Amino acid sequence: MTERVAAAQYLRKSTGRQEYSLPFQRAAISSYAASHNFEIITTYSDTKSGLSLKHRTGLSQLLEDAISGLQPYKAILVYDVSRWGRFQDSDESAHYEFICRRAGVEVHYCAEPFSNGGTMPSVMMKAIKRVMAGLNPQGCVVHPFKVPTAEELDHAYLWRAVRRLPRRGDIGIFNRSYYEEVLVVRVHQELLKTQKLPPKLVTRKIWQERFADINAFERHVL
Repeated sequence: MTERVAAAQYLRKSTGRQEYSLPFQRAAISSYAASHNFEIITTYSDTKSGLSLKHRTGLSQLLEDAISGLQPYKAILVYDVSRWGRFQDSDESAHYEFICRRAGVEVHYCAEPFSNGGTMPSVMMKAIKRVMAGLNPQGCVVHPFKVPTAEELDHAYLWRAVRRLPRRGDIGIFNRSYYEEVLVVRVHQELLKTQKLPPKLVTRKIWQERFADINAFERHVL
C-alpha cells in the first residue's frame, strides 16, 4: 500500500454561499484527500474577510510555517482559488502560493476543474479565477470550454456559448471560446468533419461566414 502524503488544509469562511461554509469545505477537501492519497494532519482556518492578509491569522500562520521549513506536510489543500483569498491585487494571491511552492509545499485547489500543475490551461484558468475572486463571487461565473460534447456537436458551434451567457448584472468569463472555430479549426480542417455540418455549408466561404456569425452574435450580446 502506498504511503499517504502528509497535508494541511486551509479553510476560509464565507457568509454568502453555502458551498463556502466551513463544514462544506472540510467535507470536499476530505474527499479530495482520500482520492488523491493525502492524509490531513494540520488545519488552518480563518473567519475574516479574504481581501487582505492583515486579519487572517490562519493564512498568516500557514505562510510562517511554510517559510520556516519545519512544517511536517508536503501539500496544502484548499477548496478553491477564492478560498485562498479574494485579494484586490491578484499578484498577492500568486505571491503567497509561490512562497509555499518555494518551500517545497504545493497548493492544491480541490474543487477546481483543473490541476495546479503548471500547464498552460491551468495557469490561465487560475489567473482568471484570481482576478475574479476580487469581485463579488456570487455575481461571477467562469466557464471552461472543453472538447465539444455529443450534445453540443448536434447544434451550431455558437450554441454552447449562448447557453452560458451570464444573466443581466452578472459577469461571465469564457476560458476558451468560439474564436477557436476560426483559428484552430481553420488550421486543422479535419475537425470540421466532427461537427456534422451539411456538405452544402462547407464551402470556401465558411470562414467568412463564421466571422459574420461571430460579429452578429457579439453585436446581439452588447
